[in-house]
Amino acid sequence: MATDPFHTFASTVRSSLAATRELSETYNSLASASSSSAAAGSSELITAQDRLNDALEALQQDVEDVRQSVAVVKRSPERFGVDVGELRKREEFLRVCEAEVEKLQRSASVQVGGRAERRGGHSSIGIDDDHDDEDHNTAFEKEQQQLLMTQQDTTLSTIGRTLTSLKSQASTMGNEITEQVELIGALDSEVDSTQGRLGRAMGKMDELVRRGDDRLGGWCVWLLVVALFFLLLIAILI
Repeated sequence: MATDPFHTFASTVRSSLAATRELSETYNSLASASSSSAAAGSSELITAQDRLNDALEALQQDVEDVRQSVAVVKRSPERFGVDVGELRKREEFLRVCEAEVEKLQRSASVQVGGRAERRGGHSSIGIDDDHDDEDHNTAFEKEQQQLLMTQQDTTLSTIGRTLTSLKSQASTMGNEITEQVELIGALDSEVDSTQGRLGRAMGKMDELVRRGDDRLGGWCVWLLVVALFFLLLIAILI
């Protein structure tokens, strides 16, 4: 039987719903208590709104997990050991969760709209502050852009120095390779010259050996002639 993740997702949704309801009540209380633009834009109210928005996003993802688990089980309930009654309970739980999420979203939207209307009623009071904020933001953006440009210039200078160093190293390596090629060429010439001289010396040695063989053969003939002459003389005298 396949693992059924519904109960894990459902438990997570219940916890998220409880936490989101508390955040919604806190935010609604702060929004209802705000009666001026300063109060409406207080840091406490803004923080509560951000926390509520984050909780709503997480809750939507949890409900989506439950929706997918229900859809998977609905395609093959026997695989997960779920009967029709249990499947209907899960679908009903999903509808309740979706309705609760929509209710919380509408409540947050209504409060944000009311705050926007109140800010609109006092917009003339905060014009100078808005301009100051815009000037501050513009100056900050220019400062950040200048800092980025300075960093880019520094990075480009570093890259330029690196490329110059690499170029110098490449030039040095090229000169060394040229010298090595010249040395190898000179060595080849010396080897060829040595081989030529060695060949000539071997030829002379062969000639000397051949002449020595010829001379030795002539002396042998004369020695044989003299030996025959003595033998004939001895034979005549005897």
